[in-house]
Amino acid sequence: MRQLFSRHIQKLRKLYGKFRESTLTTLEALDGHLFFYLDGSILLIPGFSLWFIDSENRLEYDDRIIYIVICFFIIFFIKWIILFSRTLPIYPSVLVRIYRVMGSFLFATASSLVCGIGYFIFWNAISGEGEPVLLSGPISQMEIGSGGRFMGKPHFVTFHYNERNIEVTVPSEEYATLSPGQTYSREMKLGGLGYYYNWGSKWWK
Repeated sequence: MRQLFSRHIQKLRKLYGKFRESTLTTLEALDGHLFFYLDGSILLIPGFSLWFIDSENRLEYDDRIIYIVICFFIIFFIKWIILFSRTLPIYPSVLVRIYRVMGSFLFATASSLVCGIGYFIFWNAISGEGEPVLLSGPISQMEIGSGGRFMGKPHFVTFHYNERNIEVTVPSEEYATLSPGQTYSREMKLGGLGYYYNWGSKWWK
C-alpha cells in the first residue's frame, strides 16, 4: 500500500510539472491521478449519500438544489477550463477551443448534478432530529423505471401523506403485492430540509 501511494505521488508530481509547462495531453488531463485529488474529495460525500441514504424521490425538484448545482457548476467548469487550457496543443485552433469548452461544460454539468443532489440529501439527513415517523397513506401511483443491465429496474410507489405526495422506491417483491388505492406504510425519519429518509442502501443495492 505504501509503495502504491508513493508511485501515485510521483505520478502526480510528474503531471503537475507538465501542467505548469502546458505540455499535458488530453488523456493525461483526464488521468485518474488528477481526478483523485481534484474531484475525488468533493464527490466523496455525494457518492456516499446517493448509495447509503434512502431518501424519498423527487427532491431534486427542490429549488434549493438548483442554487447548489449552480455553485458547483461554476467551480467545476473553471477547473476543467484551466486544466484543458494547459494541454497540448499550446496554440489550439478554434475547433479545439470549442471542444475544450464543450468538454468542460459536460464534465461540470455531470459533476455538479451529483454534488447538488448528493450534498442536499446528506445535509437533510444529518440536520434532522433522527426520530422515526410512521408514514401511511393511499397509493396514488405506481411505476417501474428504466434501469441498467446490472442494477435492475427501480420500482416507484407514490402515496399521499401529510397533505403531500411522497414517492419512494420499493423492492420488486413488495411492489408485486401493492396496488393503487391500497394503504402503504413505511417508517422513515424526517430530515432537517423537510424530506423523509432512512440510513441504508436503495433498490440498486
